[in-house]
Amino acid sequence: MVEFALKINRGQKVMYIPKEIINTLGFEWKAIPNSAALVAFARDADLRTVEKSVEIILADLSLRLEKEGPKQG
Repeated sequence: MVEFALKINRGQKVMYIPKEIINTLGFEWKAIPNSAALVAFARDADLRTVEKSVEIILADLSLRLEKEGPKQG
């Protein structure tokens, strides 16, 4: 799974979005944030497909955490 490092320009409050993301999601999105993360998806996306996609991303995160092993404290 690809990971992008994104940064918001503090002065302009603008972020460069890589073309790979734009090619996938288009130019009109919806976003659902909470205090630690954000789910962004195409405005016209089917929510069941979005849900399945988020489940795949969560599985990838779980695998990464397993590979890291226990957190040293």
